[in-house]
Parts: sequence; structure tokens; C-alpha cells
Amino acid sequence: MTPGSRKAAGGFWIGRRPAPETALLVEGAVDALSAWTLDEGARIDIVISTAGVAARMPEWIRGLGLRAVLCGYDADPVGDRAARGLETQDPKVRRLRPNGGKDWNEILRKRKDGAGPDRT
Repeated sequence: MTPGSRKAAGGFWIGRRPAPETALLVEGAVDALSAWTLDEGARIDIVISTAGVAARMPEWIRGLGLRAVLCGYDADPVGDRAARGLETQDPKVRRLRPNGGKDWNEILRKRKDGAGPDRT
């Protein structure tokens, strides 16, 4: 992040609908692009990077009026803890833990290397 920036005020996102109903939250822009490439985009309308682990749902994401939010933070204790916290704060949030790697980019790299069809 640029010094002095406020990461909770924005983030990176990729999607195909002007009025998304479902979202996948990830920690970084590379993970957002990776999850979208892994066809997570077939199940969701938008993939959003929160520029790190967000302890609270950023207001700009709340403002989207989403019906469902999948928390796809890294498959590690920090990601698990943050996902549980978001689930507690908002009944629309459910955990989607990366399966087959620490994060979506690791899963994509393994797949591209021919390591098999690990799907979440």
C-alpha cells in the first residue's frame, strides 16, 4: 500500500455484473485474479480484495447490498480467525476456504503446473 493510504476505504475487484448479488472476499489483488481464473467467478458475481485481512466488513462493500458474501481469505489461522469474525458480524458471510493451497494464487499455480484439478 502507498504510505498514508487507507486500505479500508477501497480495494481491487473484478466482476461481470453492474449490480452484484454474491461476492468472494480475498486478501489481495493477485488472489482476486486467481480466484476469478479458477472459475470461482462462475459461482459469484464479483471477487473483491480487501487489501489484507479485514477484521470488519468495509463500508464500501456493505454499500453494494450483496445477498451473500463468501470469505475466501487464506487457508491459515489468521484467515480462519478473520472469516469467523466476519461470519459473527454479518449473517450473509460464509467461509470458502481455499482447498489445495494456502491461497487462490497457490492453487492456480499448482493447476497450471499440472498438479491436478484441486477444486474448492
